[in-house]
Amino acid sequence: MHTSSSIIGPESPIRRVVISSHILKSFQVIEEERLAVLGGDIKDEETLVNEVKEIKGIYSAGTFRIDFREWYEAVQSFKIRGLKYIGILHSHSYGRPIPSPLDTLRMSECPGEVWIIVSPKGIRAWTYDSQLREIDLVIV
Repeated sequence: MHTSSSIIGPESPIRRVVISSHILKSFQVIEEERLAVLGGDIKDEETLVNEVKEIKGIYSAGTFRIDFREWYEAVQSFKIRGLKYIGILHSHSYGRPIPSPLDTLRMSECPGEVWIIVSPKGIRAWTYDSQLREIDLVIV
């Protein structure tokens, strides 16, 4: 089996992410772009999201960027409590739930992260190994 090395550790390629509808509920109303850090567990090719921590984004010159200090603090708070860093929950205020060019660039810098993108046109999950790929999203 092929494994990839990432910021979340040498893991099997993620094929599926499971998240509670309760966790997603607050991201259903899309008025502005929002961002949260995902914490949970990784078992084989499946990722289970147990917790999210909303963080600030920085909006400038028409782009939405991650506040890396808040991102780092959220990741550390998960680790202290025994959770693994999974990735990002991100909303787009319009369009389809696919990574923008800036999202894709950020994902390529942190291979193996899961990005769940919510938009008025749906919810989809993505990751970047050697290329961008969609992964199965299961909402329970």
